[in-house]
Amino acid sequence: MAASYPRKQTITVTTAAGAATVYSTAIRGEINWIKFVSTDLDAGTDVAVTSEDSGQLILSPANIGGAAVSTFFYPAVVHNDNLTEAAVAAFTKIAIANERIKFVFSAAVGAQTGSIVLCWG
Repeated sequence: MAASYPRKQTITVTTAAGAATVYSTAIRGEINWIKFVSTDLDAGTDVAVTSEDSGQLILSPANIGGAAVSTFFYPAVVHNDNLTEAAVAAFTKIAIANERIKFVFSAAVGAQTGSIVLCWG
């Protein structure tokens, strides 16, 4: 099996009327972490992170803004038991197969800026 090396992409976000939708490039691999960097995003800024084609929910943090705030998230999903399909107390990284990651921002106020750093591998 070929080695997989972490990759990183920075995506700029500028909201208009408190909302924005931005996308990563198509990625393949497991999401290691997502960093939200607020230049001046409103403290009440929420974001929904999904895979573009399958619509898989990756992350949905609330109130990520604030002046000069930087926040890391390590998205993971609960394992299911192979026999009973019941959730078990273990987590795994989220795998993405050639899809863009969609970031939908919503906030209470107008134009604001920030960035996202997405790391996968």
